[in-house]
Amino acid sequence: MKYPFTIIVLLIFVLSSFGQSQIDMEKINKDYLETIRNMKNDMENLKDENESLLRKLKSLTSNQKSIAQVKAELVKEAKEKEAIPEGRSAEEILTELDEKEAELEKLVRAKRAVERSKEETDKKNSSLNKKVKQSEKDRVAAELEAEQNKNFLYALAMATMFIFFLATLFYNRFRVNKKAKNSLQEINRQIDEAKNRSDELLLNILPEQIANELKENGKASAKKYENVTVLFTDFKDFTKVSEKLTPEQLVRELDYCFRGFDFIISQYGVEKIKTIGDAYMCASGLTNKRTMPVNIIKAGLEMQEFLEDYKKERMVKGLPFFEARIGIHTGPVVAGVVGVKKFAYDIWGDTVNIAARMEANAGVGKVNISEETYRQVKYNFDCEHRGKIEAKNKGYIDMYHVKQPIAVPT
Repeated sequence: MKYPFTIIVLLIFVLSSFGQSQIDMEKINKDYLETIRNMKNDMENLKDENESLLRKLKSLTSNQKSIAQVKAELVKEAKEKEAIPEGRSAEEILTELDEKEAELEKLVRAKRAVERSKEETDKKNSSLNKKVKQSEKDRVAAELEAEQNKNFLYALAMATMFIFFLATLFYNRFRVNKKAKNSLQEINRQIDEAKNRSDELLLNILPEQIANELKENGKASAKKYENVTVLFTDFKDFTKVSEKLTPEQLVRELDYCFRGFDFIISQYGVEKIKTIGDAYMCASGLTNKRTMPVNIIKAGLEMQEFLEDYKKERMVKGLPFFEARIGIHTGPVVAGVVGVKKFAYDIWGDTVNIAARMEANAGVGKVNISEETYRQVKYNFDCEHRGKIEAKNKGYIDMYHVKQPIAVPT
């Protein structure tokens, strides 16, 4: 019973060892081989013991038959001869027979014990063989599971590396796209800003209609307008006043006055044409819509008010100042863009020349309008007739100073 117990302990150890799938395979194989060797030794010992028991069993069986035969013969001989064998008494024979019978009983019990031991040994051998086979299956299963786990770990590592690679690739691509998008947005923003500045600059040089035509077609066609009102301004004694100023002061004062003019005409929808030295020219009616010269005359009156306020400020400080004459005439003109570099929008025709004559003959601080302009605004402004002037190819033209707008009765 000693060896089966050892085998069972070893088997439990082997099975528990094989149950741990994560144990190193070399250690598992080593323990398994050691267990198999021990099991083989135990099986050899059990086999030897079994053979010894079989021999004893045969011997006991043989002795059992001999004693029975002897006892039967002696009993038979005593009954037949009714005599006791020579040299032996009947009591001795019976005692010997009883001893033989007792010994026989012991041998029978020993035989049965040997048979039971043999059966138990056979069962243990069968159980041990099953356990060995099961252990072999468990070992193979453990090796297979370990190999599968190893392959799974390899596959998992490769999948993780691949996913990490893809994530890195997509992240870098996202960063590149985002950077490119931001760069593109910044470029578009700069383009929009440059376009807006260009549009603003273009609108400062050209009327909106001409600017749009120039942007769309790359050129602007000349057009004739039948009812355009042209305004000219010119400063009195500009040369004498400019001699009292440094170049910086002269430019600063001109800029101040012309900025004031720009602001005033923008309030009345009047288009600035150009400045020539100290002269300032603007016009209304340079659209396909028919317009009245009322707005540009109001702008001229405000220009004179602006210069009057400017004059008072300069006089208080004892500084030189500018006074202006303003002339206005209404009639047809031709308008267009000339030049390739530093191109300019300009208007031409007798209307421009007559407006310049109106300005030259205007009183200082006054707005002088022609007869044609007066005819269109006489119900809007209180005007004073000033006589006639001769105009080239036009004969004599009446002139009027505009005093103030006529109040509309309520």
